[in-house]
Amino acid sequence: MGPTNCYRTILESIASRNYSRASQYALILQHWLNLGGLHPDGVTPVRVADVLSRLLEPACDPSALNTPFTSLTCSDCDDGQHIASLTEAIDAGWTEIRPVSNLLEATHLGLCPDCRREQDYELL
Repeated sequence: MGPTNCYRTILESIASRNYSRASQYALILQHWLNLGGLHPDGVTPVRVADVLSRLLEPACDPSALNTPFTSLTCSDCDDGQHIASLTEAIDAGWTEIRPVSNLLEATHLGLCPDCRREQDYELL
């Protein structure tokens, strides 16, 4: 798969909210570029770097892993009551997860997949 098709797969995966697949292809494309490979056609290197950095950024602040998980809420829409663990949240596409101590209803705060998708529209 060439870099242009790989980048298209990344964008298609983002559009379908398959962040796991998007991240896998982002790793492949980043490795290709790190080896000196060509950038995808029709896309600026700055744009590609922005997309890759968003996808490859850790979903969870390291301190969130050390805080006992009880509940999670979205910082934008208050979703998350159905999430049972950090692993479930990360697998579902949550990002920006961090521990909070000033909320009665949650031990962790993050960005849910739906709100993340709204932010990702600028990537598409």
